[in-house]
Amino acid sequence: MKKKKKNKLPQQGNKAIVQSGQENGVKQGQEREGESEETGYESEEGKEGVDSTLGFDTTVNKSFESLRGQVSEETMKAIEGMGFTEMTEIQAKAIPKLLEGRDLRGTAKTGAGKTLAFVIPAVELIHKLKFKPRNGTGVIVISPTRELSMQTFGVLREVMQEHTQTYGLIMGGADRKSEAAKLAKGVNALVATPGRLLDHLQNSPNFLFKNLVCLVIDEADRIFDVGFEEEMKQILRILPKRRQTLLFSATKDNKTNELARLALKTEPMEVDVDSDKISATVEGLEQGE
Repeated sequence: MKKKKKNKLPQQGNKAIVQSGQENGVKQGQEREGESEETGYESEEGKEGVDSTLGFDTTVNKSFESLRGQVSEETMKAIEGMGFTEMTEIQAKAIPKLLEGRDLRGTAKTGAGKTLAFVIPAVELIHKLKFKPRNGTGVIVISPTRELSMQTFGVLREVMQEHTQTYGLIMGGADRKSEAAKLAKGVNALVATPGRLLDHLQNSPNFLFKNLVCLVIDEADRIFDVGFEEEMKQILRILPKRRQTLLFSATKDNKTNELARLALKTEPMEVDVDSDKISATVEGLEQGE
């Protein structure tokens, strides 16, 4: 990801992990319809229920400036403040399709720039829907470890600098009571480790998550490596089924394939940064409804 000289960002100081947004438009407790079904991209082949492969135009504009008009000015200002000018391969492939509401399965190594690839569309979704604290959590990003969750939260915090929505981080080892209090106040975009997320889903009655519109499962293969397979299955059983879902892993194996079948409810876009192609498949991905 090509960077220009980085502008110095405002210091966070003691800014709270959960920041209050202004009050804008979605009714408390309102059940959300899946945005992917309303705005999802479909190829003609996909409509007929057969697999298709869409070639990726390598001449596509990879400048972040090309997203202007597709993403909010708040997000554009944040990207500029972070010093990024050119998208990485996975960002250029994934972001435009994710903005259309598609489910996505991405295969990319750590360091490919995938965090920004999913953070930007997720933030845009709750911005578009005018989420407020009283609407609860609209985006959940599941990360396998404390270290990765903190890194992801750092990116999310920077992208949301100019937005009014709230954001937060919950993870094993942190103060659970404090987390529950923040969740009760309303965290619109949440980064979480699997075990702690399941704990709050099951045991924090004031955690409002029924308005969830986007679930991101990051580093899915590592989630299994650290022993959270059963927790992930329970989480997927609890969370609302009508949502946009993004699943990223460094590799594809039987376990990540099974998780994809459980998590991805609509025909997903598959992005593999090693193959230079985007494929849309329907094989076995209706399970877990």
